[in-house]
Amino acid sequence: MKLGGELRAGYDSNVFNLDDEDDSGVIAVEAWTSAEDELEQGSYRVEYNPTFFYNEDSDADNFWNHRANFTGSYRPSPRTTVTLSDSFARLEKLTFIANQATVDPNIDDENRRTTVNTVDLFASHMLTQRFSVYGAGQHTIYRFDRSQDEDNDYLQGTAGVNYALTPTLSVGGGGRYGYRSFDAQTNRALPGFPPNLRPCNGTDGPGARTRSASGFVSARYQYDENTSAELQAGPARVETRNYVCPGFNTSYTPQDVNQTTWFASGELLRKWKQVQASVRYNRFEGLGGVGNTTINDTLTARVRWQPARHWDVIVRGGWLRRVQNAARNPTTGVRVNTETTTWTLAGTIRRQLARRLSVSLDATYRNQDQDEKVSNPQGSPLVPGRFRGSFEAWRVFAGIRYELEPFRY
Repeated sequence: MKLGGELRAGYDSNVFNLDDEDDSGVIAVEAWTSAEDELEQGSYRVEYNPTFFYNEDSDADNFWNHRANFTGSYRPSPRTTVTLSDSFARLEKLTFIANQATVDPNIDDENRRTTVNTVDLFASHMLTQRFSVYGAGQHTIYRFDRSQDEDNDYLQGTAGVNYALTPTLSVGGGGRYGYRSFDAQTNRALPGFPPNLRPCNGTDGPGARTRSASGFVSARYQYDENTSAELQAGPARVETRNYVCPGFNTSYTPQDVNQTTWFASGELLRKWKQVQASVRYNRFEGLGGVGNTTINDTLTARVRWQPARHWDVIVRGGWLRRVQNAARNPTTGVRVNTETTTWTLAGTIRRQLARRLSVSLDATYRNQDQDEKVSNPQGSPLVPGRFRGSFEAWRVFAGIRYELEPFRY
């Protein structure tokens, strides 16, 4: 078991992530604990990480963020492996995390609470020395607590095969099915609609159900012990069905949305004596809403350099494009398409002062641009045209970190 804590002080140039920047000095107090063990046929690790943020000079509330993770593996036989993981995050507001596509990226000024929990189950079995089969399942819940609450649940199943052509090259294929449910609860009019347009009972809003099916081929190449590349890609079909509760003004109900696209993921890893580098790409169906399907593209890069024994330098970059393709409203003719692009660049320098004591300097820059296009209003209260919202922000933190001596339990 390990215990530790870190005190960080810094500056946030844009606390609310808005065009009209509101800066603040920030103090963060972080604690963490972890426990792990190697068992006869498996292993496990559990972590918990609470952080308190104090905003010194702005109107933002002080808040807590909570994170917890669990990973366990079990090998019932030399040919079979089962892994289970759970990742939990309860965030009081948007935070600076490269490639954080699971957090609602919409631009608004609400200091909202976001809860995300993802459970992953994976099992693989070697039929021969070259041929293996595997299956995976994932369940994710999103809860956005604000004046317009939104619930988003996702369930996914994957099955596939792998075949080793050579000791360094393997190929495979498989299929994936996903089901996402979206429900809105609001005590106010929906954004962009007249104030008198309200849900039937003041609490239950519209919703949507999205189904995605995809097939893929995959390849993995291990050039040597320090270099590897992996790619998975294939066609996909995404269908969204929309609904409203009885009594809701159905003249604003959008049509269902069907889209044929493609999904992909790839990874390139390279290690040198003092440097480790990775580049990852992912294209997938993501957080949607009423009347649209949402496709996310993410690209991340990470470089870690250890120039000397007690020094550690990490540079991270992230790019996210989130495209919401909407159907045309059958009554008003309105179509609203939204594209959100986010760039993130971050760096960390850490110096080990003693065996359990270290200091660090962190800097993060984030730029987000949202482009919304409204077309063919035909008498709709929505004004046609293009609407843009953007913000940029940067953070700088200096911290001191101490870790207690690990102990056995």
